[in-house]
Amino acid sequence: MKRLRFEFEVVTPMFIGGASPNGEAEIRPPSIKGLLRWWFRALGGSKEWEARLFGATGENGSKSPFKLVVRKTISGSWRFNRNVYHRFEKRGRCNDPRVKINGIVYAGYSLTLGDNDRKAIPPNTKFSVYCIPTLAITAKKFDSIVAILSVIGYLGGLGTRWRRGFGSLQLSGGNYFKDIRARTPEDWIKEFQKLWQNVNTKMREFRGKTFAGVWHMSKLYVWRRTFPSWEEALNEIATVMQEFRQCRNPDHDQVFNLLRHNRPLRQAPKRTAFGMPLTFRFRNVRGVATFQPANHERMASPLIFHIAKLQNGSYLPMLIKLKGRFLEANERIFIKEKNTYVSKPGHLLDGQDGDTILKDFIEEAISPLTEEVSLWIE
Repeated sequence: MKRLRFEFEVVTPMFIGGASPNGEAEIRPPSIKGLLRWWFRALGGSKEWEARLFGATGENGSKSPFKLVVRKTISGSWRFNRNVYHRFEKRGRCNDPRVKINGIVYAGYSLTLGDNDRKAIPPNTKFSVYCIPTLAITAKKFDSIVAILSVIGYLGGLGTRWRRGFGSLQLSGGNYFKDIRARTPEDWIKEFQKLWQNVNTKMREFRGKTFAGVWHMSKLYVWRRTFPSWEEALNEIATVMQEFRQCRNPDHDQVFNLLRHNRPLRQAPKRTAFGMPLTFRFRNVRGVATFQPANHERMASPLIFHIAKLQNGSYLPMLIKLKGRFLEANERIFIKEKNTYVSKPGHLLDGQDGDTILKDFIEEAISPLTEEVSLWIE
C-alpha cells in the first residue's frame, strides 16, 4: 500500500495551540490523529477497533499501524479582534435594548476571555497530511483511515472553538481525493452524499456491540444560500443560535428568580443541552449561576458549526447534529455558586424523547433555512 497525501485548506481561522496556549498556532500530527479518533467514534466505530487502529496502552497495548506526517511546520499568528466585527451587531430578542446580538463574537467569545490571546492559522492556508502505512496494517484498516480523512475533508475542523465554526477544514487535493468541486449548495450536498455512502460502507467493518463514543452522527443541515466571506457565513449560523437562546423562557425567568429571589430550581435549564459549563448573568442582579455536569468538568455541544468554501469562492454554513445520551443515566447537574444539584432536563440529545430544547431549535430556527441530510449510521 502506498502512502497517501491529503491536501487541506483552512477555511476559517484555526486557533490551535503550539508550545503554549497563547503562543503561535501550529498544526502538528498528534492533533490530526486526535481528530481521526474523534471522527472514528462519531462514525460509530467500536472500542475494540479503536484500539487496533489508533493504538492502546496497558498489558494488551499495541502500536498504531499507520503514521501521520505533516511535512512542514504550519503556523500562524492571526488574532481575533472583536472590534472588527461591530458591523454584525444588532438588537437582540431581549426587552433590554442594551442586550445585543453579534453572531461571530458569540462564536468566538472565549478566544480573548480573561488572559486568553489565542493565535490562529489564517484562512486560505494549505497544508498536506501524509498517511503512511506500516507492515502491520491491512487493506481494510487502511481504507477506514482514508474514509475518515475524507469525511474530515468535508465536515472537519481543528483547534479551539472548532465546534463553533472556527478551524473549519476542507479537502483541496491529494493523490487519492480531488478537491471539492461544488459551486452551489445543491452540488455540495450531491458530492457529500456520494462520499457518505462510500464511507458508511467502509466503516461497517469497524462497528461492533460496544461503541467507542457515546454520541454518533445524526443529521446535517446545509444552508440554502451562500455568503461572500467566511465571516458572514459564520456570523449567520452563530446568530441563528444566539437569537434562539437569548432571553429564552422558562430558562431566563427561572434562573433570574434563583439569583434575585433565591427561588430553588426543580431541574436545570433546558439550555444545558447545548453544552456545559453554562453561566447565566444578568445586568440587574448580582452574582452568576454556573451549571455543569456533576461527574464531569464539561459537556461538549452536540451541535457543530462548519463552514465550507465552494469553487466560486462563496462560503456555505452548515450544522452537524450528533445524537446520544444526555450525560450518564443518573447524573445530575451542579449549580456551582449555590453548591446544589438539580436534575437534568432530559435523557437523550436527539429530541426523540421530546424533553430537550434541541428539537425545538432544529424545527424552529434551523429547518426553515436549510436542507436536511441524513447521517444515519448503518
